[in-house]
Amino acid sequence: MTGITLYIAAALFCICLLLGFFDNALGQPGNSPLSRFGSMLSNAYGLCSLLIPLYLLVAGTFCFSDRWTYQKAVGLLVSVLPFFTLVFAEKWSRQIALYDYSPIALVKIISLLVIALLVVLAEYLLALVIAGKIHEGTPKEKKVKAKKVVIEEKHSVEEKTEAEEDELDRKINESVDKQIKEATSSAWTLKELLNENNRILDA
Repeated sequence: MTGITLYIAAALFCICLLLGFFDNALGQPGNSPLSRFGSMLSNAYGLCSLLIPLYLLVAGTFCFSDRWTYQKAVGLLVSVLPFFTLVFAEKWSRQIALYDYSPIALVKIISLLVIALLVVLAEYLLALVIAGKIHEGTPKEKKVKAKKVVIEEKHSVEEKTEAEEDELDRKINESVDKQIKEATSSAWTLKELLNENNRILDA
């Protein structure tokens, strides 16, 4: 139910933003509440306002995912900070484009956008690392780790026991083969002695 609600919200935001962009492009303010709301979002956040329905869409998809993890939840929660980082970078880039007429204005804008993307990546990585450390310290996670260690030790003991049994079987088979070989060799020697005795008696 939550995922469907987020999908509906994402669709509504998309409609609002499209109406707002069309109204701004035509230079005519819209009369509907959706277009006014979209215009407000686009004026406030610029192109970054498109990230709002994208965020809702991703959140809705995660709600339907079977592999919901603690890291994914933290990633969604901290997405507000990268969003405002990109909004700040876009606004600063617009200011440079409007008021900077130097030959390196484009270089400044590109550099600013690259730095903003790196900062966003660092924010997500830092949040995930901190979330992982906190999650590892919870009693539930410690219990899960302890259970994994016990299972691994059990498998190790079972593998060791199987290896010892295989080695014992190999030694037994070698011993039996050796005894059979010795018995066979002794039997042939006895036969040869009997033949020699018979030859001597015949002579």
